[in-house]
Amino acid sequence: MISRFAAHFVFPISSPPIAKGMIEVDHDGTVVNLISPEGGLRELARMEFRNGIICPGFIDLFREYPENEFFERFSDFLRYKALLPVHPTGDRGILEWMKAIQLSDGKISLEELFRMLILEPAAALGREAELGTFDPGKRPGIMLIDRMDYRNLRLSEDSRVKRLI
Repeated sequence: MISRFAAHFVFPISSPPIAKGMIEVDHDGTVVNLISPEGGLRELARMEFRNGIICPGFIDLFREYPENEFFERFSDFLRYKALLPVHPTGDRGILEWMKAIQLSDGKISLEELFRMLILEPAAALGREAELGTFDPGKRPGIMLIDRMDYRNLRLSEDSRVKRLI
Protein backbone atom coordinates (compact mmCIF):
# COMPACT_ATOMS: atom_id res chain seq x y z
CA MET A 1 0.00 0.00 0.00
CA ILE A 2 1.31 3.44 -0.96
CA SER A 3 1.32 6.31 1.54
CA ARG A 4 1.67 9.91 0.43
CA PHE A 5 3.10 12.82 2.41
CA ALA A 6 2.82 16.39 1.16
CA ALA A 7 3.97 19.67 2.69
CA HIS A 8 4.66 23.30 1.91
CA PHE A 9 8.09 22.17 0.66
CA VAL A 10 9.75 18.81 0.10
CA PHE A 11 13.56 18.79 0.22
CA PRO A 12 14.74 15.76 -1.81
CA ILE A 13 18.40 16.84 -1.23
CA SER A 14 19.49 15.42 -4.63
CA SER A 15 17.44 18.11 -6.40
CA PRO A 16 16.06 21.58 -5.50
CA PRO A 17 13.19 21.91 -2.99
CA ILE A 18 9.71 21.27 -4.37
CA ALA A 19 6.96 23.71 -3.40
CA LYS A 20 3.76 21.84 -2.44
CA GLY A 21 5.60 18.61 -3.23
CA MET A 22 4.61 15.07 -2.37
CA ILE A 23 6.54 11.91 -1.62
CA GLU A 24 5.09 8.43 -2.08
CA VAL A 25 6.42 5.53 -0.03
CA ASP A 26 5.48 1.87 0.17
CA HIS A 27 4.60 -0.12 3.30
CA ASP A 28 8.24 -0.37 4.48
CA GLY A 29 9.12 3.30 3.86
CA THR A 30 10.86 2.82 0.51
CA VAL A 31 10.53 5.89 -1.72
CA VAL A 32 8.38 5.05 -4.72
CA ASN A 33 7.93 8.47 -6.28
CA LEU A 34 8.56 12.16 -5.73
CA ILE A 35 5.86 14.43 -7.17
CA SER A 36 6.32 18.03 -8.23
CA PRO A 37 2.73 19.13 -8.92
CA GLU A 38 1.95 20.96 -12.12
CA GLY A 39 -0.76 23.56 -11.57
CA GLY A 40 -1.01 23.01 -7.83
CA LEU A 41 -1.28 20.17 -5.37
CA ARG A 42 -4.34 17.94 -5.67
CA GLU A 43 -5.57 15.70 -2.89
CA LEU A 44 -5.09 11.98 -3.51
CA ALA A 45 -6.10 8.86 -1.61
CA ARG A 46 -3.89 8.18 1.45
CA MET A 47 -2.27 11.63 1.22
CA GLU A 48 -1.40 13.52 4.38
CA PHE A 49 -0.70 17.23 3.97
CA ARG A 50 1.55 18.56 6.73
CA ASN A 51 2.26 22.18 7.62
CA GLY A 52 6.00 22.52 7.33
CA ILE A 53 8.75 21.04 5.24
CA ILE A 54 9.64 17.41 4.65
CA CYS A 55 13.22 16.17 4.40
CA PRO A 56 15.02 12.82 4.58
CA GLY A 57 15.61 11.37 8.04
CA PHE A 58 18.41 12.77 10.17
CA ILE A 59 21.44 10.66 10.93
CA ASP A 60 22.20 10.56 14.64
CA LEU A 61 25.73 11.86 14.11
CA PHE A 62 26.98 11.66 17.68
CA ARG A 63 25.75 8.11 18.14
CA GLU A 64 27.57 7.14 14.94
CA TYR A 65 30.76 9.04 15.79
CA PRO A 66 32.37 10.10 19.04
CA GLU A 67 32.42 13.92 19.09
CA ASN A 68 36.18 14.26 18.48
CA GLU A 69 36.08 11.76 15.61
CA PHE A 70 33.13 13.58 14.06
CA PHE A 71 34.99 16.89 13.97
CA GLU A 72 38.13 15.22 12.58
CA ARG A 73 36.15 13.55 9.80
CA PHE A 74 33.89 16.54 9.04
CA SER A 75 36.27 19.44 9.56
CA ASP A 76 33.86 21.92 7.89
CA PHE A 77 31.86 21.75 11.12
CA LEU A 78 34.71 22.94 13.35
CA ARG A 79 33.50 26.51 12.85
CA TYR A 80 30.14 25.45 14.35
CA LYS A 81 31.47 23.35 17.22
CA ALA A 82 30.80 26.10 19.79
CA LEU A 83 27.12 26.04 18.74
CA LEU A 84 26.70 22.34 19.52
CA PRO A 85 23.80 21.86 21.97
CA VAL A 86 24.35 20.23 25.35
CA HIS A 87 22.49 17.12 24.13
CA PRO A 88 23.39 16.80 20.41
CA THR A 89 21.91 13.33 19.90
CA GLY A 90 18.59 12.34 18.40
CA ASP A 91 16.42 14.25 15.97
CA ARG A 92 15.85 17.15 18.38
CA GLY A 93 19.56 17.49 19.10
CA ILE A 94 20.37 17.66 15.38
CA LEU A 95 17.60 20.22 14.78
CA GLU A 96 18.81 22.34 17.71
CA TRP A 97 22.29 22.40 16.19
CA MET A 98 20.89 23.24 12.75
CA LYS A 99 18.88 26.11 14.24
CA ALA A 100 21.91 27.49 16.07
CA ILE A 101 24.02 27.26 12.91
CA GLN A 102 21.46 28.97 10.70
CA LEU A 103 20.62 31.66 13.25
CA SER A 104 24.32 32.49 13.67
CA ASP A 105 25.23 32.26 9.98
CA GLY A 106 22.80 34.26 7.84
CA LYS A 107 24.37 32.95 4.62
CA ILE A 108 23.95 29.20 5.11
CA SER A 109 20.83 27.84 3.45
CA LEU A 110 18.61 25.10 4.78
CA GLU A 111 19.40 23.07 1.68
CA GLU A 112 23.13 23.35 2.42
CA LEU A 113 22.58 22.31 6.05
CA PHE A 114 20.65 19.23 4.91
CA ARG A 115 23.46 18.27 2.54
CA MET A 116 26.05 18.71 5.29
CA LEU A 117 24.09 16.94 8.06
CA ILE A 118 22.20 14.27 6.11
CA LEU A 119 23.78 13.51 2.73
CA GLU A 120 27.49 13.77 3.57
CA PRO A 121 27.26 11.60 6.73
CA ALA A 122 25.23 8.98 4.82
CA ALA A 123 28.04 8.80 2.23
CA ALA A 124 30.75 8.72 4.92
CA LEU A 125 28.96 5.81 6.60
CA GLY A 126 28.74 3.98 3.26
CA ARG A 127 24.94 4.09 3.44
CA GLU A 128 24.20 6.50 0.58
CA ALA A 129 22.38 3.70 -1.30
CA GLU A 130 19.77 3.72 1.47
CA LEU A 131 19.88 7.12 3.22
CA GLY A 132 20.38 10.81 2.50
CA THR A 133 17.93 11.62 -0.32
CA PHE A 134 14.40 10.94 -1.49
CA ASP A 135 15.56 9.11 -4.61
CA PRO A 136 13.27 6.19 -5.55
CA GLY A 137 14.35 2.91 -3.99
CA LYS A 138 15.86 4.48 -0.86
CA ARG A 139 14.52 4.20 2.70
CA PRO A 140 15.80 7.40 4.33
CA GLY A 141 12.92 8.03 6.71
CA ILE A 142 10.82 11.18 6.55
CA MET A 143 11.17 14.18 8.84
CA LEU A 144 8.74 17.07 9.23
CA ILE A 145 10.04 20.46 10.37
CA ASP A 146 7.49 23.13 11.20
CA ARG A 147 7.29 26.59 12.77
CA MET A 148 9.79 28.24 10.49
CA ASP A 149 10.15 31.09 8.02
CA TYR A 150 8.68 29.48 4.89
CA ARG A 151 9.11 32.54 2.70
CA ASN A 152 12.90 32.55 3.21
CA LEU A 153 13.21 28.81 4.00
CA ARG A 154 14.95 29.47 7.29
CA LEU A 155 14.64 27.85 10.68
CA SER A 156 13.48 29.86 13.66
CA GLU A 157 14.05 29.42 17.38
CA ASP A 158 10.57 27.89 17.53
CA SER A 159 11.17 25.28 14.79
CA ARG A 160 10.27 21.72 15.76
CA VAL A 161 10.95 18.33 14.23
CA LYS A 162 8.86 15.19 14.06
CA ARG A 163 9.74 11.84 12.48
CA LEU A 164 6.93 10.70 10.18
CA ILE A 165 8.67 7.49 9.10
